[in-house]
Amino acid sequence: MSKKLIAGAGVVASLAVALAPLATFATGSYYPNTHKDTLNVTIEEVCSFGHTYADGTVVNPGSHTNGTGLNSETGVVEDTPSSNIDAGKSYGKWLNASGEDVAVATAYDTQDTTDAQNPVPSVAPTNTTAVADTAYGVMETNTVNGTFAKTTLAIICNNATGYQIKAVPDANLAKTAATDPIPFDGDYAMSDASSSAYNFFAADTTTTADANITDSTLNTTEGLSAVGAGGAIEVAKSSFSTDIANTGIIATQNGATSTLGDRLTITYGVSIDANQEAGTYEGSIVYTLIQL
Repeated sequence: MSKKLIAGAGVVASLAVALAPLATFATGSYYPNTHKDTLNVTIEEVCSFGHTYADGTVVNPGSHTNGTGLNSETGVVEDTPSSNIDAGKSYGKWLNASGEDVAVATAYDTQDTTDAQNPVPSVAPTNTTAVADTAYGVMETNTVNGTFAKTTLAIICNNATGYQIKAVPDANLAKTAATDPIPFDGDYAMSDASSSAYNFFAADTTTTADANITDSTLNTTEGLSAVGAGGAIEVAKSSFSTDIANTGIIATQNGATSTLGDRLTITYGVSIDANQEAGTYEGSIVYTLIQL
């Protein structure tokens, strides 16, 4: 064979080696199997007066505190507003619908089934009946009590934009006969008894411990309310002389509360002028929690 042909054959052989496929792992990788886990967690929406958690922690809707007496009441047992009612002398004593002492406040659902913007929850509320807690007191004419009774509301709301609280007071504390009523006066200072009126003011008490509200496994101090991420509650009616806005909003929180919630304490005042008719007068204030 010609040396030229042999040399040519060697060149071809060299090209064949050069063009041979590279090893599989030398270039682009190949992954034969893949797995993907996705976690989708929806946080339960809570915006209510009080809440019961899965771990057993209970935050009650609120608490009641009997008022402070004036030490000038001369009334006798016969002055009680109705049978079997042990009313406070010159102050309000909290009793439930059965006439029993009550320190824990009640709450009820106020969902409006006709409101398309705020549909009812998927789980039906357990307490839709308005149950009134009542502060019973016996007062004399020409007296005023700026600490007739107190209520502390416990608010749990994990909505990032917060909540508001709206107050709607009855126009009057009225007798059955509807004569000579005691009107609600939203800016009456309760400094004297120059006229008959009832009124209230609110205060942010987010760090006040209250065992009637919380028996907590989430906090080492029983009843302690921590301040929420939104900071202090903005109170729109912080004194007797500050009237309620036309919206009825008395408090606003601009962020989610802590797990144990916020606290708003309501203090009631009652003034009785010298000419008020004898009798039993009654009226209510409804507080509604609004999720923003």
